[in-house]
Amino acid sequence: MRFRLARGLALLVLAACCAGCAVPLGPGFYSEKQSYEVRLLADPTPRFHVRATYRLRNTGDRPLDSIEVVLPDASSDGRSSLRVLIDGREVPPQAPTDAQSRSIVIPFQPPWPQKERHELVLEYDLAPPAHLRYSDWFPDLLPPAHLFAKDKTPEHVRLSVFVPPGFVALAGGKPKGTHRSESGTEYRFELDDKVDLGPFVV
Repeated sequence: MRFRLARGLALLVLAACCAGCAVPLGPGFYSEKQSYEVRLLADPTPRFHVRATYRLRNTGDRPLDSIEVVLPDASSDGRSSLRVLIDGREVPPQAPTDAQSRSIVIPFQPPWPQKERHELVLEYDLAPPAHLRYSDWFPDLLPPAHLFAKDKTPEHVRLSVFVPPGFVALAGGKPKGTHRSESGTEYRFELDDKVDLGPFVV
């Protein structure tokens, strides 16, 4: 009993020290800025084109060889035409160890140095329906697999929804205006990670 109590107290002290320490104790990255675009395309077949853009900074205590990203499922959500770009250069994603996983592994060659920044872009198509839920299209960047690993997202994220003439879009977040042209309408929103449950498009 005393051993378990002492061990528990030690873990609490360690956690408190880590929380107040400015020096990173493990691998991690921070999304300084990110935005999402959803386009409803009608030709040649109806589909949604999703583009997620991140400005990432390595805030950990070591270089990163890769990061893992969870995506909509290729079979149930109809995901196709996946593209991954790092600083404008297309990078072939790797399959995770778990064959049932919805995630991909994005390698960095050479490894991503500490304090350095990268722009990451993820693009893919999704088959309809006309209503997109949070988990249906929203990419999820996973923190490194480590006890003290950290990831962080910006407080506000921009969401743009493009639809052809005759369509209307709604989404979570604060409306930030629209832009109309001959090709359709762009609806702009600002997502707040403390208020919004997640983006949705109908």
